Parts: sequence; structure tokens; C-alpha cells
Amino acid sequence: MMIARALSMLILTASMHAATLTVSDLVLTNVQAVINGAALGDTVQLPAGSVTWTAGLTVTNGITLAGAGTNSTVITDNWTTAASYESFITVSINGGQLFRITGMKIISVATQPAALITIQTTTTNVFRADHLVLTNFVKAGILTSGWTLGVIDHNSFWNRAGSSATGVSVNGEGAYSWDTRPPK
Repeated sequence: MMIARALSMLILTASMHAATLTVSDLVLTNVQAVINGAALGDTVQLPAGSVTWTAGLTVTNGITLAGAGTNSTVITDNWTTAASYESFITVSINGGQLFRITGMKIISVATQPAALITIQTTTTNVFRADHLVLTNFVKAGILTSGWTLGVIDHNSFWNRAGSSATGVSVNGEGAYSWDTRPPK
């Protein structure tokens, strides 16, 4: 119950002053530039279209990254030079921020990324990953790491490329990765 209240408060607070920034196309450098210019709580709206990226995307602030829908915004991961620990989309936020990724399909044809999407934090943050289609991933579709509280819902995970690949991989901080403390 406390987590639900905290999520609601963060969403309400973030949405009160948020702007929607529309990316003109799906060119990686343009998407990265709009994300880098986004303020805390903003929505970065990706257009419909299909594109292949040969490098990864990085998000370092609490924003919403929204596609036009799973059949409309299709991004192919062809980042062949990624190290085995790198992810195609890396979200690294701090300080109680809210991050959401929604409404797109990501297809991997690369052989190395640790995950298609990694959400990592060093302090408690909240995330939601929803309405995604993640296809052909080698290790994980979505990987969480650190002090993250979140919801992963309404997603499809298809055609795992690796024999040990998993749709969702949760890596926490010691005993609190699955918080069993009683509510206060």
C-alpha cells in the first residue's frame, strides 16, 4: 500500500510541471539530444516509424520515454560493438526520480547487450515499463539493478536468442532486492 501511495504521489508531482517534447524522427542522435534536454518529469514522445540503431541510448533523468505504440514505433538494436555488460537502452537515475518507458517494439539483431533495457539506480527510484514488445534478446529483455521500485506490465517478450535469456531479470541490493520488511 505504501509503494502504491508513493508511486501515485511521484506521478502526480512529476506531471504537474511536465512538458511533452516531440522528437521529429527516430534518428538516434536526435532522440538522445531531446532526452538530454528534457527536464525532470517531461515526456519525450517518439514518432511512428522503424529505425535501426548501431549504438545505445542513455537516460539520466526521470522522464517518460513514449513511443507511438508497439506496432508503430519499432527500433532495431544492431549495436554490434557493445560490450557484454552494456545495454541497448540504459536508464541510470538518482534521487527519488520517476522513469517510464512505454509504447514501442525493440528487436535485437545484436549478439552482445546485457539487456535491451537496463534500469539502474544507486538511491530509491520508481519506474514503470509498460506496453512494450521486446524481441530476440540475448540475456534479458528488461534488467533492473540497485534500489529500484517498479512495475513491469503489459509487455510481450518474444524469441529469446540466448539459451539462458529471461524476459525480466531483477538484481537488487542485498537483502532488500525483494523487500520483505513490514509496512510502517
